[in-house]
Amino acid sequence: MRFPRRALISSSIADPNLSPLYGQIQADLQGAIERGEYAPGSRLPSEHELCAHYQVSRSTVRQALNEMLREGVVYKAHGRGTFVSDRRPFRDVSALEGLSEALSAQGHSVSNRLQSFRLVSADTHLALQMKVQEGTVLAELARVRLMKGKPVSYEVTFCAQEIGERLLSAELKSRDILVILEEDFDLLISHADIQLKAIGASTEVANMLEIPVHEPLLRIHRTVMGSDSSPVLYEQLYLHGEHLDYHMRVERSRH
Repeated sequence: MRFPRRALISSSIADPNLSPLYGQIQADLQGAIERGEYAPGSRLPSEHELCAHYQVSRSTVRQALNEMLREGVVYKAHGRGTFVSDRRPFRDVSALEGLSEALSAQGHSVSNRLQSFRLVSADTHLALQMKVQEGTVLAELARVRLMKGKPVSYEVTFCAQEIGERLLSAELKSRDILVILEEDFDLLISHADIQLKAIGASTEVANMLEIPVHEPLLRIHRTVMGSDSSPVLYEQLYLHGEHLDYHMRVERSRH
């Protein structure tokens, strides 16, 4: 089995002034991938082999591989090992960030097409999500998010009328709403409550994403909270996987 040419030696691994051990191993392996020592689709050394090579514990190696898995650098095939991915762009659906934020870090640009803006009267569901009275007037913005001219997401955002009208004058074609709220409106975002569901594309959503009706989609309902834990946005995100992968990392609780 081949190992990175610039392998870390035990003395540097043990240096407390450097990054954590798993981070050093991750950087070494990713450097080898970037130099072409491991081609897309090729298998990395096993955990046992990496432990022996770097002279570290299996938990350290596993943490390094898990970080690479989270970032989309590698993927795991059950019973076969860890393989170099083809570096498809991905979105971490568990992270509270906009699509442009997520993909710009991977070297991709996102453009936005505003499909509609209207004022709506909050029904029971909207009132519950936004914590307002039924009948309250809210703004609704519908956008298609595009990468290399291809639709990857259809997003419907509900917010207070004042915020919605201010967003219309912002640079929505190239910026995420979350970024605009924080940088232009001085609104601090705290957290979001998220619900995930696999659905078939409705006629409306299929037309927006240029896919067949009933095509499988991931739907995310996301209520974004401000610093005082009151709702700022309620979003309905419809995500298609043809051009973009979706990742999520969850931690196991220890009792």
